[in-house]
Amino acid sequence: MKVQDLPQPFQDRIARFNRLFQEGTEDHHDFEHDDLFEYEMFCIESALGFAELLPNKESLDTFISEYNEEFKQNPPEKYEWESKKDYQERINKGPNISNIINKLCKEYPDNKIRYDEHSGNTLGASWSLFTCYIINPELVPYIHGCMAYLTGDKGYYDDRSDIPNQ
Repeated sequence: MKVQDLPQPFQDRIARFNRLFQEGTEDHHDFEHDDLFEYEMFCIESALGFAELLPNKESLDTFISEYNEEFKQNPPEKYEWESKKDYQERINKGPNISNIINKLCKEYPDNKIRYDEHSGNTLGASWSLFTCYIINPELVPYIHGCMAYLTGDKGYYDDRSDIPNQ
């Protein structure tokens, strides 16, 4: 997928990272010429894959609500190493993001999420981008870089000074 084919909030995200990289790197190179770019694009493509399946906040809320109910009625098995107390706490918390994404991918097996290619970080970053995109698309450019959870914002030359006040 090319940047110009992305929805505008994601184009703005890449443009923001380009500006930060040009200002922050000694050779003033674009973000699109950095190794982080492919990582970011992979997460964006997955976020858009989620958005194809759950295109608005209402569909997301409905899916999660229905899955929460299913999770309570048919909880997952207890892990061998898990105490009864820890198991009960896990069940009481309800499904986590990983459970939700697994359920979504099973329900829509022909999705564009490429689940098997993800790490925990890329999957979580993709989900964060997706939820922001369908709830507050104007904030997509300002979500932390997808690798920032591992490298920090400095890896993106992002001092967060341009974040709008909300």
